[in-house]
Amino acid sequence: MSVKKIFQSSGLEGHLKKIIMRGLVVFALLCCPSVPAFGQSAEQGNLGKVLVLYYSYSEDANTEKVAGIIQGLTNAELVKVEPETPFPEMEYRRFTRWAKEQQQQGAYPPIRDLKVDMAAYDFIFVGTPVWWGLPSLPITTLLRQTDFGGKPLAAFSTAKGGPGTAVSDIGKQAKNALVRSGANFNNVVSDRQISEKVGAWVKSLQR
Repeated sequence: MSVKKIFQSSGLEGHLKKIIMRGLVVFALLCCPSVPAFGQSAEQGNLGKVLVLYYSYSEDANTEKVAGIIQGLTNAELVKVEPETPFPEMEYRRFTRWAKEQQQQGAYPPIRDLKVDMAAYDFIFVGTPVWWGLPSLPITTLLRQTDFGGKPLAAFSTAKGGPGTAVSDIGKQAKNALVRSGANFNNVVSDRQISEKVGAWVKSLQR
């Protein structure tokens, strides 16, 4: 049995991911001391009750990491946007080609019920990986069917290449949202770098 399978079967993989994520959040807090620490309110750093809506291709992807860091910094509720029918499993490059075809055809998938009331939150983050310069398919579906009820909304995206127009597209497509300054975290080379950048961005939104 491989080491990876041993970790998965023992539950250690998930535990280690939690430890790594907590480490990223602690680092961001150290870099941005004005951001409230765990358990502190201060209206969650002047943002109030926060919701993070995001889609991530995998639990190891940067979009997942950014969402988790924001959650730790703001005590947010974290909700992953997922397609009703799971995407086909395939090698990553093949998957990106498939995703491009879906975009070109306008084949945006139905998503699972989020089971959240937008009215219950004071600030909303929406995050996505960049797919061919655009928001991911599930996030596009989310934007098409969601009324954000006049809430402040800040978008973020992650990419291995250029940022495309994903962040601005979310701002343009978010119905009835008070759009705040978004951020793209592309070509991030280390967990330290992503923690610093996310911490600085969240701090700027709290002013």
